[in-house]
Amino acid sequence: GGSLRSGREGKHALPDRFRLLGRLIAKALQDNRLLDINLSPLLFKLLACPAASVGSLLTRTELSQVDPALAKTVSKLSAMLEQKQAAESNSSLSPAKRASAIAAINYDGAPLESLYLDFTCPGHPDVELCEGGTGKAVTLDNLEEYIEAVVDATLGRCASIALSPSPFIFSHTSLKSPCAEQRG
Repeated sequence: GGSLRSGREGKHALPDRFRLLGRLIAKALQDNRLLDINLSPLLFKLLACPAASVGSLLTRTELSQVDPALAKTVSKLSAMLEQKQAAESNSSLSPAKRASAIAAINYDGAPLESLYLDFTCPGHPDVELCEGGTGKAVTLDNLEEYIEAVVDATLGRCASIALSPSPFIFSHTSLKSPCAEQRG
């Protein structure tokens, strides 16, 4: 018997699986066949749109559909960043009180530094978010950069790589891509 495995592992395995899914959907559409596949609205949106627009389609709000636990963490980190920015922009605080307010910012009662976060993808310590990421600690000063890198790594770069061949689904059929509505 045959195997659904592509024979390719590592960074090429996921794009191959998406390519197979895309071909299956394209063939079903071309033959006017129904497929009983439960695709999330987010995945359908990604499959239907050109890879160049993937980054603009995926934002922190979609992160909860992809990884709810990571989205919750990113939300808490974003709240910390907002607290820091509010303290920094509050002109009524003296420099000492501003420093004290920033020092009091915490993640569930613990200072950010006690989480020992570095610039690697959460749950994947071998995936660096920037060059030298394993040696770069996350602090309140670079928290915004870290949040953007995590969201980009989770939604932007990975989705762009995995879904880059998908626009052919609509280019080889008479169906209209839902991305056309967003551009116009």
